[in-house]
Amino acid sequence: MTKQKRPPVMDAVPPQTRQAISNEVQAMLQMLAKADLDIHGEITAGTLDAIQAQGFTLKGGTIQKSASVKGKPSVRRQLHNSKAETLQYLPPEKKPRGDESR
Repeated sequence: MTKQKRPPVMDAVPPQTRQAISNEVQAMLQMLAKADLDIHGEITAGTLDAIQAQGFTLKGGTIQKSASVKGKPSVRRQLHNSKAETLQYLPPEKKPRGDESR
């Protein structure tokens, strides 16, 4: 018995509904990225995987719809870029002075 290949569900969804779903997914991914930064100080690989799986990329700290899959940076590269961006926003660490370091 051969399985028939069905078209993707999203192909049957009207364009307005498809855009609304995409906007909700983007907002959820942005929330996850912010939570990662708040909790871990960086965006985790799991969140970057989810961003990539949904067809988005992380650029300048914001989630953006990917223009195309070809030439998209790997999850590892996005994680590296995310760390670099995060470091730009972190306040400088206070260094102990004099007797405070003992």
